[in-house]
Amino acid sequence: MMQSSAVAATAVALYALDPATSAIFPSCPLRAWTGWLCPGCGTLRAMHALLHGSLPAALQANALATVAVLCAGVAWLHDRARPAASPWLLSMSHAGFSAAGVALALAFGAVRNIPTTPFSWLTP
Repeated sequence: MMQSSAVAATAVALYALDPATSAIFPSCPLRAWTGWLCPGCGTLRAMHALLHGSLPAALQANALATVAVLCAGVAWLHDRARPAASPWLLSMSHAGFSAAGVALALAFGAVRNIPTTPFSWLTP
């Protein structure tokens, strides 16, 4: 129950405060030190946009995090509606914590730093 309270408090804070303008949210240390975008850069702005119902802005801020959160939400809703989850959905919900999920995040982080179109579309 404590975990859901923390998620709810974070969602309320992200809804109320814009990470792009609020100093309460941390900036990315990798970007500050190197100028490179990490796979997580823009995630707070993406979640703020999703909470305000703006899917295009969320995808522009961080497409990987947006798709991952939407997939996790679908998996969570499916688990609540049908506790005996189908195998493909169960594997989808664990994909972010697998070797393939880590490889995908690292590839996304590398590709979003290529300064030419279409890769520049992945920058926040």
